Amino acid sequence: MTYAPGVKVRIILSVLTVLMLFFTAQLSADVGEKELAGYRGAFMSRILADNPGKESDIRRCLGSMVKEGSSGSRLIDRFGLFLYDSRRNRLVLEKIRFFRDQGEALFFIVLRDSSDGQLYSLYLEYKIMGKSTIKLKDTYFSTVYGERISSVTRFFGGD
Repeated sequence: MTYAPGVKVRIILSVLTVLMLFFTAQLSADVGEKELAGYRGAFMSRILADNPGKESDIRRCLGSMVKEGSSGSRLIDRFGLFLYDSRRNRLVLEKIRFFRDQGEALFFIVLRDSSDGQLYSLYLEYKIMGKSTIKLKDTYFSTVYGERISSVTRFFGGD
């Protein structure tokens, strides 16, 4: 099936909107703990393979809690859900770059749309708040998704 460029952008934006609604609703009945563990493992394997020599920093960072009021969730759980929904929407994880320096952790993620080969990038910058808490400082998600940046920011732990 072939779509005009404007239609494809609207479809992708609609898919991203649904994706963000899914994320904000926590775990859906669609994904069980065992399946989520598989997605967390796949994300962890990919980030470790793409960033040799940084395993300790990566594991410490991904084990941190992103607080939401009086509750929160581990960052790796959020990435597991993100990977789950990305795959459901035919987005394939291409590369993850991780940088940690002086109380900050940066993630640069490249995704490919398997239907047309289009590449999208996601940039997340976190402030490390002690040993086990992390807070989102900045987000960038490809220009195509510019209208949905606030949803992406809220999902990954921003205000």
